[in-house]
Amino acid sequence: MEKMSREEKTEYLLSEIKKKTEEYGGIIKTSQITELGVDYRRILAWVKDGTLERVKSGYYSFRYQERSEEELILGLFPDAVLCLESALYYYHYIEQKPYAWHLAVDKNTSKSRFHMKYPIIIPCYTEPKTLQLGVTQIPFAGGQYAHLYKRAHALRLPEIRRKAGAGCV
Repeated sequence: MEKMSREEKTEYLLSEIKKKTEEYGGIIKTSQITELGVDYRRILAWVKDGTLERVKSGYYSFRYQERSEEELILGLFPDAVLCLESALYYYHYIEQKPYAWHLAVDKNTSKSRFHMKYPIIIPCYTEPKTLQLGVTQIPFAGGQYAHLYKRAHALRLPEIRRKAGAGCV
């Protein structure tokens, strides 16, 4: 195999990262970048010069600011299910997009995963065995599909939430 110059290797690595980023919905984790043979110092250098953008700790993207909230949600939380006001918005029961995204997630998910300034996320921690009950997929951002509770389940969630108290169910 022919030896590459530093610039050629950088271009090759960036093209591989871009391919992987698109595979993962526009956002890539640090661990997925390091699997390609890129060390953390190089990642920091790319962030510093603006080649790569830091979405939040451990997550990177190209042209992050140009992505819609929906694309970011799918990229950061592919395992989450839209619930409460977010689900009602996609079923057109409410007209205005909610201030925050309500996402049902496994109760064993790391809480720090949802600490971010944009988009605003309100996680609803759920038992793993009940998380996928009544879930369907809908066309979402960029031709991708998002998990969403079925219409009947989405309509009952606010009622269940009121009975349970302030927290999500």
